Amino acid sequence: MIFQSVIPFAEGAPRFPRHRVRKQHRAGVAPLVLGLAMAAGHWGCSSNGGTAGSGQNGAGSGMAAMSGVMGGSTGVATGPSGGLTGPTSGSGSTGPTSGSGASSVGLSGSTVGSGVSSGDSVDAGGGTSGAMGGVPDATGGDGSFTNPPDSVVWLFDNLKTIGTNPSYNLTLGGAPMVIDTPAGKAIQFNGTNDALDIPKNPLDIYTQWTAEIIFRLDTGGAQAQRWFHIAGTGGMGTGERVLFELRYNAANDTWFQVAFVQGGATGRLFGYAFPHPAGKWYHVAIVIDGKTMKPYVNGVWEPAGNCAGEACTPANLTAPFPLAYKPIGAGATRVGSRYGGSAWLKGAVRIARFTPRALTPAEFIPPPY
Repeated sequence: MIFQSVIPFAEGAPRFPRHRVRKQHRAGVAPLVLGLAMAAGHWGCSSNGGTAGSGQNGAGSGMAAMSGVMGGSTGVATGPSGGLTGPTSGSGSTGPTSGSGASSVGLSGSTVGSGVSSGDSVDAGGGTSGAMGGVPDATGGDGSFTNPPDSVVWLFDNLKTIGTNPSYNLTLGGAPMVIDTPAGKAIQFNGTNDALDIPKNPLDIYTQWTAEIIFRLDTGGAQAQRWFHIAGTGGMGTGERVLFELRYNAANDTWFQVAFVQGGATGRLFGYAFPHPAGKWYHVAIVIDGKTMKPYVNGVWEPAGNCAGEACTPANLTAPFPLAYKPIGAGATRVGSRYGGSAWLKGAVRIARFTPRALTPAEFIPPPY
């Protein structure tokens, strides 16, 4: 399903081509019984069938043939639940441990599931299986967009696992919820204690990278929300890290992006001059080419300046912010707050994508969001 709202782009922003959504539904066909052909076009399904695009076939019962003779082909993955339900571990487990000896500050809660995440295939209508190395569609698995082969895509569509080949078990804090949106499933955070821990730093050894996220900020949250924290070597709080942050203005329900990167050098760019209305879906990105840092919202570069304090208002830049970047190393990721449990997100996250190159806006995940 395609999100119907259209998010205005700033004047001069790059325009993306429209992508036609292609759905290919494969029908389970029953055998001929008593000279009568069963109708095609029905899907086999199971109680644990994967979500469309999960790359995980439900063990379909097919269609029952007439006169008690069983027929039908194996069902295509169309069940309502994402992947196989994995075992639930005990509550209160410690969160992931980052690499290079850094200790984690894990969420208190249970690690749930070991099933395959949905959105594992190129085409939700029966494309390449994620278990065989397929890359999920960045727009949610509908086959209308193909990711670069070197991209890592995380679809926030379930509370068990994230990613494919490999996938990672999620550790939950609070009670984040899976919600339906016109453009696909997402995970909603309440702004007080909801978060997810992922035992992986998706940027790790990259010397150049592009990190993209599709998210929505809801009204009524905290002023400072440090909502996507990628931790590298040196610990979860003050070590090498990357954060997507925002500052919310409750007086007019707007927000601006704060992009924070600490890898060899530090850049914290405050987009004061670029407020956006809350309550809508946005594409945000940080692009690192090894020498400079550029933050984007909806494909538009926001030339914000580095700021040493919360109260300053830096002049806009005329060139990308210089940053002699070095890889931040192995670690982990928290979504919904910063590590340590503060600056919570009140909103939702649908997709994150990480590419080991400096992409141009024309290569970003396309709208609609």
